[in-house]
Amino acid sequence: MRQSFLRTATAVALLSIAWAERGGFAQDSNAPSAIRAQPLEPETSVPVDGVPESFSKKEDLLAYADLLYSKQQYPLAARQYQLFLQQHPNSPNAQVGWFRLGECYLEVGQQADAATTFKHVIDTYKQGIFVGSAAYRLAVMKYNAKDFAAAALYFDIATAYLSSPDAALQAQFYLARCQQLADEPDQAATIYQKVLDAKAPDPATAAQWENPFRERSLLELARLQYDVGNAREAFAKFEELATSAGNAEYREEAYARAGLLASELGELETSNDYLAKALEFEGENQWKSLATVGLIFNYFSAGEYEKVIGMYSSQAFNAPDDTRPKMLLIVGHSYRLTDNLKSAIEIYELVEQNYRERPEGSEAGYRRLQCLNQMGDAGFPIHVTNYVDRQREIDPGSEFIDLALLMRAEWNFAKAQSAAANGERKEAGNLYAEAAVDYAAVRGDKIPEKYLEPRLYKLGWSQSESGDASGAIITLGEFDRAFPSSELMPSALAKRAETYQSLQDFTAALEDFRALATKYPDATEAEFSLQQIARIHGHRREIDQMISAYRELLEKYPDSSASAEASYWIGVGLFEQEKYEEAIPELETARKKDPENYGNMASLRLVLSHYQAEHLDELAKEAGAYLDKAAKDEKMAPIPPKVLGYLGRRLFDRQDYQLADRFLAASTTPGDPTATSSEIWDLLGQARMKLKDYAGAVEPLKNFLTMTQRPSLRAQALLELGRAYLQIKQYDKALESARESLSSLKEGRTNAEARVLVGDIAMAQGDPATAGREYTVMSQIFVDPELTPLALTKAIKAFRQAGDEEQATKLEAQLKSQYPEYKP
Repeated sequence: MRQSFLRTATAVALLSIAWAERGGFAQDSNAPSAIRAQPLEPETSVPVDGVPESFSKKEDLLAYADLLYSKQQYPLAARQYQLFLQQHPNSPNAQVGWFRLGECYLEVGQQADAATTFKHVIDTYKQGIFVGSAAYRLAVMKYNAKDFAAAALYFDIATAYLSSPDAALQAQFYLARCQQLADEPDQAATIYQKVLDAKAPDPATAAQWENPFRERSLLELARLQYDVGNAREAFAKFEELATSAGNAEYREEAYARAGLLASELGELETSNDYLAKALEFEGENQWKSLATVGLIFNYFSAGEYEKVIGMYSSQAFNAPDDTRPKMLLIVGHSYRLTDNLKSAIEIYELVEQNYRERPEGSEAGYRRLQCLNQMGDAGFPIHVTNYVDRQREIDPGSEFIDLALLMRAEWNFAKAQSAAANGERKEAGNLYAEAAVDYAAVRGDKIPEKYLEPRLYKLGWSQSESGDASGAIITLGEFDRAFPSSELMPSALAKRAETYQSLQDFTAALEDFRALATKYPDATEAEFSLQQIARIHGHRREIDQMISAYRELLEKYPDSSASAEASYWIGVGLFEQEKYEEAIPELETARKKDPENYGNMASLRLVLSHYQAEHLDELAKEAGAYLDKAAKDEKMAPIPPKVLGYLGRRLFDRQDYQLADRFLAASTTPGDPTATSSEIWDLLGQARMKLKDYAGAVEPLKNFLTMTQRPSLRAQALLELGRAYLQIKQYDKALESARESLSSLKEGRTNAEARVLVGDIAMAQGDPATAGREYTVMSQIFVDPELTPLALTKAIKAFRQAGDEEQATKLEAQLKSQYPEYKP
């Protein structure tokens, strides 16, 4: 970039110089027209050996013509020269006459006649001092006519035949200029070097002699070296000129151009020194402006953006028209790179408004968008639309159109990710959709190669997230083919597999996830792929494959964020395979690793696993803890009533009535008693009777009775219900239940116990006489080693309490006789 910029800037500055010189010698202080004809010898008639004196006198016409010529009476002189040449065509002085005739034509403006005459001298006489002078005059005429090739031919002749060393040196210099202007740089450089190497004509005065064309030749030679791309040689010559030239203009140009070339050669320190010296010259000119631009560019290249800004702000200069927009861009970049975005925008707008049709205007508009993007301007997307529409009218093929669209795509992509992270799924989807439109509109051949890969990747991602699953699969497939070695490939495969999942194409999804896990085992997405492989197998109820995938995940990534999930679903899979003993530790691990997400689910599965494995104690522990937590969280799934009922029964059988009561109660449906089995109601009632929770036993026993018609079962339940009512002192209901029990079963132990209950109720109501009779009846009609003596004991107590000592004594004797070892 440095070389391109500096060459552009310098070329623009030199353009005016080159065209001025091509326009003629009037612009050149060393113009060849300053050389006059060779002076005549004092004698206008040149005697020649062997020519008679009388013959020379006949040439008085020549002397007269020379006199007229010296008086600047050129038309009269020309006529006399013509007469002389007509009368004496073979005169030894004919060459002089022809040359002077050409001079007269030249003085009166008869350019064509002069050129013809000078050419006649050259062609006829071939050599001599007047041949050199004629060649010089003709060369000047061709030079001014911009026929540089012809001028070079005659300057070459002049160089050879001019007798004055200074004149010959000037001819040689302009011979080099002609070659230069005729685009023959190699020949020009060779001749300039000869001019530079010229020696003093007189060795005796060599110390005082100065080559008048040295500085100019060195300057042109430096320019030539620059033009042909030989920056190092050009720099050396400009450097020499800068330190040795007596001409201030040459020195100023040399310092400026040496500084610019040093920058091009990467020698920024040297460049800055020379450019700074160029700025020290007085006045304002193009070289000072170029030096300022060069310093600005140097500071920018070195990352010294503050110096760029300082130079721009403090210097008054007029950069060339073709350089100014580039320089302003650099200033804008410097403001942008120092985070002075508002000032950067002002500079970019200046360039864009004044150079809209130029590449710099296009870039300035794009850089302004960059600043707005960096500032987070809410109107950024609209600014992009306006810029793109305007730029398409100016230059539809501009790369900045695509870069602007790419920038807006990135803007929307970032906004979409932020919205997704905040749970704003709808907003994220809309933003991804907008990003996808811009990514798709970007022309791949218009953006730097480094952007092609992420652009295609993000296009596929945006399509997937915005609901264009089919488009995402096509795009990500294209990415796979275009960038198979990309670092983004694992992520692209993961996203495509996810997209396949959304389309329920699990086979294709598995293929991508497996490829990811196999080809990129060290990628961060490899862990995700194994997780998704396991999930897909789980979804398809492929239990063995699911367990295998989760185990591979745990083996490769023991600290995986999905480790709790893996353990849980391994446990679930083993449970489904009825491997309950193996399932339990996996479920316990899942609960321990992630109690928040898997605590409840794993606990429930543990309850079920212990149930299936008939681990009664572990089941009771897990179920109890689960019920405690569920009491505080209505969202927790219930333990199946079947499991709780089973647990309650087993605990009841173990006579652990307290726990039995808890789990049996948890398995019931009080709001819909018929949804619970009669057995559970019965056991719950019995458990509570055992626990002396008589009030709590009433409802389960009543529910049992509504669901049971079998007399023996009803009789027993009514008996227990009566006992419960008795304990809570609801005597009427107790007596009713007892009598119903008696009527349900006319004989047997339950009937006998019901009669005892009737007696107990009477006693509780303060009627010992009635109670005694009920006890006595029971003792006489039912013989049982435990129940009969109990009834006799109760009857004895009741009769004594009623004051019937006789009956009490009688029954007491019966008790001792029949059950001598009975101890109440």
